[in-house]
Amino acid sequence: MIDSNNFIRVASFSIPSLKHYFRGCKISSDGLCVLTDCSDGIFRLFNISNSVLLREDDWSNPNLAFHVGNSIYDFCWCPNPQTASIFISSNRRRPIQAWDAWNGELVASYRAYNHLDEVIYHTAMCFLQTKF
Repeated sequence: MIDSNNFIRVASFSIPSLKHYFRGCKISSDGLCVLTDCSDGIFRLFNISNSVLLREDDWSNPNLAFHVGNSIYDFCWCPNPQTASIFISSNRRRPIQAWDAWNGELVASYRAYNHLDEVIYHTAMCFLQTKF
């Protein structure tokens, strides 16, 4: 049975400026953080370890907010428990970047090349878990 108290309400999130809009929301693999992005190119991190259900006014006060550049195409959390605070993002005209969610610092950058040795940019990505 699904308990409605275990859901996070994100539909009411808004930004004061009408020029920007909400684009995505993902919960960390350990369930402690919610990461959102908007059309303004800013990631907003909300710590939900203290409460399961966030109030409507909590969405305007993130624990951390940092600008990553142009339009954010995609982002995803690292599924590894040892690196649960790391997420990767793909942006317009930028390589894939790994970020530390606790302080907003860039951890690493990854460039991919096509058959003509040109840098290609990714619009979607995910982590692949394999066991060898």
